[in-house]
Amino acid sequence: CPSLRRPNWRLPSSFCAVLVRSATVEYSVGLAEVLASSQEISEITDESPLVVASLHRLLLAILHRNLGPPDTETWGRLWRQGCLPAAVLDTYWTKWESNFDLLHDTHPFYQSAAITESDEPRTMSILEFHRASGNNATLVDHTTDGQSRPITAPEAARALVAYQTFALCGNVGYLTSCEESRDKSAKDAPSARGAVCLLRGTSLFQTLMLNLAEYDPAAHSKDLPCWERAASQGSGQRAPDGRVDLFTWQSRRCRLFCSKCSDGSIQVDRVKIVPGFYVPPNWDPLRDESLQSFFLNPKAKPEQPPWSQYRITPEKAVWRDSDAILHGVAEEKRVRRPTLASRWIAQTVADKELAQDFTCSLEVLGIATRGDQKILLWRRERLPVSAGLLRDQRCKELLRSALKHADDTCFALTTAAERLAAEILSPALDESASNKPDPTRVKELARGFGAESQYWSSLTTAFAEFLECLGKSQRLIDEDARDIANNAGFEAWKRYIRTSALDAFTRAASGVTQNVRGLRAHAIAETELRRRLAAVARKLLGGDDAAGKMR
Repeated sequence: CPSLRRPNWRLPSSFCAVLVRSATVEYSVGLAEVLASSQEISEITDESPLVVASLHRLLLAILHRNLGPPDTETWGRLWRQGCLPAAVLDTYWTKWESNFDLLHDTHPFYQSAAITESDEPRTMSILEFHRASGNNATLVDHTTDGQSRPITAPEAARALVAYQTFALCGNVGYLTSCEESRDKSAKDAPSARGAVCLLRGTSLFQTLMLNLAEYDPAAHSKDLPCWERAASQGSGQRAPDGRVDLFTWQSRRCRLFCSKCSDGSIQVDRVKIVPGFYVPPNWDPLRDESLQSFFLNPKAKPEQPPWSQYRITPEKAVWRDSDAILHGVAEEKRVRRPTLASRWIAQTVADKELAQDFTCSLEVLGIATRGDQKILLWRRERLPVSAGLLRDQRCKELLRSALKHADDTCFALTTAAERLAAEILSPALDESASNKPDPTRVKELARGFGAESQYWSSLTTAFAEFLECLGKSQRLIDEDARDIANNAGFEAWKRYIRTSALDAFTRAASGVTQNVRGLRAHAIAETELRRRLAAVARKLLGGDDAAGKMR
């Protein structure tokens, strides 16, 4: 990927480039230049959030390998320096530069040198998740395998890094020169189905530092990135040697094949992919993974890990799980662990290496999947946070209460929608047991109203404003003033939730008030909704909820 930063330096065609943005300008640079100029770069960008997530993991692996940091004091010195130490990184590039060459004969970057042309490579579409290939799900592309276009070496390198990180289980192929058909089945990459949670600052330097959690290279002498390992990547089951190994995990053995264009430039037109390493079924990801949130699976079998990654789902926005991602949850039936990076930043605030009113954002990237190789969608969401929000107990309680209040209100809305459906489907207007409608039809009709989806979609912006309010309160020194600001934000959130629920119900019921039965059903269901909303409000004020303890 990178070449050394030199005077009049230009990117060789055999090295990958990272797309970055400074202000509104996008351009491409190599990995060495990305780190050397990270304080001048706003962010890494790409049309695929999977590429963005994977490149951050790759850069963090390089920084962990060279800088650690072993403690918050070391982290604080790097943070105050405002840029990454050039001398340390230049020494590293000098030593390993050739191993970052994408087309190197004996040690191609992120690939296996043992794969040759005789192993029957395929078109490039299988390497990019959003391309239509074989029987995989089509996300944004409608080409066929026969129409697969060649891509540049930098594009191929970015796709290769993302593929290794997010590869899903299934049949991928085998080496025709030395393997058999039974060897074509591959497992998930260890981090594939979990959402990657990044804390983002105003520059790439800040983003990398905010996610550079505690790590001591001296204590992990065997924890090596893939380019410092054997030239021909292996296969089979093994546990990661540490975070650097995990962040550069070779879930597949791959090899890119190129051709020259008429203008002399190089294009990558074929790739061979076969199974690589996979982790043991009972491997515990908590030890090494720092960018993912986890939940405890009480039903895990002895051969399964007790902790599972937080996953993106099509029906639920990421912000609805923000309390678990940022703070974790410790309840009897719901135990969640926040990302290690979030806990680390909370520690830097506690040790006064980072100001508690420092503002950043939480970006969650990943895929929603079904079955083996079916990607339903990819998602990229951002939420405003402050460093103090990650450790302030008051903010933790308010955030959890805010989300619980939204869930309780949604249940009231769903119940009212089902009451509306039941009244419409009731065979007669009298309420006798024999005239009760079919419960299955009631639920189907209630879902068809779409009240719940309209309700949740309307809350996204308001929730971001609520988080901003919590963050701004961290700037206030006086505790009473901070409480007043937090309470005002929570009250605004409650009002918005109630209004959104009533509006969602009104829109959902607008099509049924065309006759007497519909008008009657609407009146009954709206009364039910208002009664339940009042009960939710009383529960919040009089129960054991955190918000009930507000002064």
